[in-house]
Amino acid sequence: MPADHWIGPKIAPEQYLDSNRGLYDVDRDGVLVTLYRDRSEQTSARLEYNPAFIANYAITACREYIQTGAHSAAKILHAQLSWLLRHAEHREVGGRTFRRYPYTFEWVKYKLSPPWVSGFAQALVGTAFACGADSTGDPSYSDAAVETFSALKVSTASGGVTTFGLDTAWFEEAAKEGFPSIKILNGHLTAMEGLKSFIEWKPDTDFSDLYRKAVNGTRVLLRSFDAGYLSYYDHFPPNLPQEWGLSGRIGYNSLHLIQLTDLYRVTGDSYFLRYALRFAEYESPLHLVTTSGSTSADTNGPDRINMVLGNDYWSHSVFPTSVLVDLGEVFQTYGISLVAHTDRSTPRDFLLSVSIDGLGFRPLRDVRRNTSMRRTIGWAQTPARYVRLDILSDNGNENVTLKGVYVHRRETMGAAVATPMAMSVGNMPGLAFSRRGWHPPASGWLIFRRSGLPGGVRSAMFVGTSSGEITVNTAVTPDGIKARVKEVRSRCSASPCRVPIPDGGGDFVFVEWAGLDAGPDLRLRLSH
Repeated sequence: MPADHWIGPKIAPEQYLDSNRGLYDVDRDGVLVTLYRDRSEQTSARLEYNPAFIANYAITACREYIQTGAHSAAKILHAQLSWLLRHAEHREVGGRTFRRYPYTFEWVKYKLSPPWVSGFAQALVGTAFACGADSTGDPSYSDAAVETFSALKVSTASGGVTTFGLDTAWFEEAAKEGFPSIKILNGHLTAMEGLKSFIEWKPDTDFSDLYRKAVNGTRVLLRSFDAGYLSYYDHFPPNLPQEWGLSGRIGYNSLHLIQLTDLYRVTGDSYFLRYALRFAEYESPLHLVTTSGSTSADTNGPDRINMVLGNDYWSHSVFPTSVLVDLGEVFQTYGISLVAHTDRSTPRDFLLSVSIDGLGFRPLRDVRRNTSMRRTIGWAQTPARYVRLDILSDNGNENVTLKGVYVHRRETMGAAVATPMAMSVGNMPGLAFSRRGWHPPASGWLIFRRSGLPGGVRSAMFVGTSSGEITVNTAVTPDGIKARVKEVRSRCSASPCRVPIPDGGGDFVFVEWAGLDAGPDLRLRLSH
């Protein structure tokens, strides 16, 4: 198999270590260890062996070995796989033998005590063994790969990593007998990617039906991972749905849309494309936020109202204070979602108003006694460019905070996905709607909503290339794109290369290209 066939980090093993210095190291046998620091005392750390991270390190080495044949890469690969072979726990259920790799430390967030196992880790470890077997021919690695992926066939109640339903399967990132199903989306999708690559490597195995059930499970539950302004990270049972973990922008939300785009590529099911585009819209809010003041403009200014989450938040201790969202154009708005940092710093009493010109504001809502850190307030569809939030008080912190605001619009602003290998956190295709533009590969494709810009997208411009062939399809539905009924072809002969988007045909647009000059200055921009 080619090196890129296998899931996992697409970087060299040295880069994998260097990108996480302070977190990763190697022991005297060359096996990757993780330094987990106590949050209460940053100087202390404990060394742990994390099976998923060890597998990732092995996969990076395996790729390098396939590409270069370097002895150093083979040494790293064998060190990781030898450790995994020694630490595998062998079990048998219903005549099926499987291997699992228990975690020996607590997952504090979920209060999950050891030993526990992970479908996410099983898929990465299985992939490491499969890649090792394919590149070295070692039969022990092949047997280990089969038995490692076999854990995905076993329910969590029997010591496996899968929650089964009516013709559905969900691979749990954190599993233990008697522990509730957490349903972490990225972990499930990663396990699916690993299983698919394994099936393609060993098509004679009986894992295809399991993959089909996992696709069904994703389809059944995907809608419940949509918070309306971000994707959810998990479905942790002790919490109410509105308290489930959120996936921040430039983080897990980005990962979700990349994974769903790849699932659409593999299955051809447009349902996954629709949600990839929806999560892409959350990734590219395309608005400007200003405030009447900040506790610290450097560390807690209005630029921190960005839905990145974590410790990114705006704060202000002077009341009343205001937050103004400029959408850049007039849109049909119908609500706003707010995410605060803590219970006590949540906006309690506040007013909402909208404006077309930024001068005259129309009052819409007067909210009192709010205590919810996540709050969505709706209104009848109203044209607006500006949305203003006047905060009168918080819940006792005397320093109000906001991690993000999201204005709900009828238009799907900034919704775009692309060839999965060409998407990354720093280069999301939603940038094609901005002046900066998106850096595309030499060959690839982009799917976007024509309504991603007010008035509609009318052209795609390739900057930094004077060659290439471009095909444009438009359709009312994603399925129509696949049919390629309305297809227009163009050839670039000068830079910039402007390709018109045909009028009519529907809101979904598919642009495919090949033969571009893929230099560092190459950019794709969508415009009116």
